[in-house]
Amino acid sequence: MKLLNEGTAAEEQTATTSEISSNTHQVVHQTSQGVIESDTAAAQLSCNAAELQHLAHQLESLNVGVTGGRMKKLEWDESFKIGSSEIDQHHKHLFELFEKTHEGFINGTPNLGPIFDELIDYARYHFKSEEIWMMDKYYPDATNHRSEHNSFLLRVQKKQMAFHSGQEHISMGTLLFLREWITNHILNTDVDFGKFLKDLERVGTLVCSYEMG
Repeated sequence: MKLLNEGTAAEEQTATTSEISSNTHQVVHQTSQGVIESDTAAAQLSCNAAELQHLAHQLESLNVGVTGGRMKKLEWDESFKIGSSEIDQHHKHLFELFEKTHEGFINGTPNLGPIFDELIDYARYHFKSEEIWMMDKYYPDATNHRSEHNSFLLRVQKKQMAFHSGQEHISMGTLLFLREWITNHILNTDVDFGKFLKDLERVGTLVCSYEMG
């Protein structure tokens, strides 16, 4: 009887040990899985934080002052003038069309497509006009300038197609890109063409003065 009891006790001890071992493996597995999921979640949070930080840097660099889900109004002022009355008028109208698109987005205009198209179509018209003026004046950096125009148009045309096909919606990110590109292009690229035109005008004035003298 004693041997039977000892055998039964040994079996119970073995079963208990096996159960503990099984539970331990299960806990370890769950813990490992939890660590993996935690790492994945942490990585995703880190990625999201990086994207938010990038957007914040964009907003700060543009001084757009997003408040209540909208950007600070893009207003034309003297700092955007490059010295050519025709080009300056084009740029001013481009600002107006951008604000029209922005307002439509903020107000939830049902059919924003035509407004967005008007902005892009005018940008295309303006670029073509600007390139003709550069060719007429033999502007030495015309090729690089045209490349910037083409790069912009390729990108926004893809957004146009995606919007009209229902694949994408016009977003705040799209508006930020448009605003950043337009302002940076005027202040960093068009301004050089403006300086070139001023130099040409100055040389022309000197030549006229010399011939008259």
